[in-house]
Amino acid sequence: MTWEDDAGLWLRRVFVSRADTVTVVSIKNLSGKKFDFNIALDRRPLVFRGYFDRGFAATVLGDTANIEKWKDMLSAMPPYEINSDGALREWLWPGLEDNYSHRHASHLYAFFDMADSDLMTDSELREGSRIAVEKRMEVRRNEDGGIMAFGLVQLAMAAAALGESEQAWEAVKWLSLNYWSPSLVTTHDPGHIFNLDLSGGFPALIIKMLAYSEPGKVFLLPAKPVEWKHGSVEGLLLRGGINLERLEWRGDSINAVLASETGCITEVNLPGEGRMLFPEPGRAGKSFPVILKAGKPVKVSFINGVSRRD
Repeated sequence: MTWEDDAGLWLRRVFVSRADTVTVVSIKNLSGKKFDFNIALDRRPLVFRGYFDRGFAATVLGDTANIEKWKDMLSAMPPYEINSDGALREWLWPGLEDNYSHRHASHLYAFFDMADSDLMTDSELREGSRIAVEKRMEVRRNEDGGIMAFGLVQLAMAAAALGESEQAWEAVKWLSLNYWSPSLVTTHDPGHIFNLDLSGGFPALIIKMLAYSEPGKVFLLPAKPVEWKHGSVEGLLLRGGINLERLEWRGDSINAVLASETGCITEVNLPGEGRMLFPEPGRAGKSFPVILKAGKPVKVSFINGVSRRD
């Protein structure tokens, strides 16, 4: 349910588990009838991702009739806030305080898939997001991972999006050791409660640590921990219709093969600064454009931050 407050900002009621706080809110419907909600209310721009995805998809499909409406809705979303601990605030409704021991982290939703650019580019919000992850990780360290494996996956997905590879790696170690039965069926909590969330969440997390994409951009090894000295992965489908056919790394050497069925130009980003030999030899930086012709795989190699086009 969405409605406006006195300042004209959009309020959004979201259905999430909020076991530690219950707030009774009375509102009136259009007929004037009063009714109560025993729920927590949240004014965060949680729906940013949905409206952004709609706009992007509509642009690709040529169905642009509602884009301006969605932009107006986005502009009316309340801003993110930082709490007294310096962490991204989860519950913006007056009187609700963050509970770092709770298994959900709904305010980190914007990191689970494609990251909200506001959180990534604003230094205070980005640091607040990192602290929000760390506060919940501190609780889980006392519980060897703690309850709800997928809640841990979500924390690690946010950490990976922020480039916090060691936070993500810490979660991977807990997840790989504590949430599996002898038959390799996953569990909700360490050692008990049948639950399949981790069966999808675990590979999704590993993939996010190794490759991330946005429309027109590919990021290689964005959250690879130092412990992963070498490895490879194949067949990752990225945004923009790009297939990362193979990604391989060993020490300072990175090799990637990318392909596109339709053809495009994409910006490939390295994990750190380097010197590029393509497209401009000798150019320093950490990203460069790659032209993908329809149906023709392109291999790109990097050594110590230096790219070599084969």
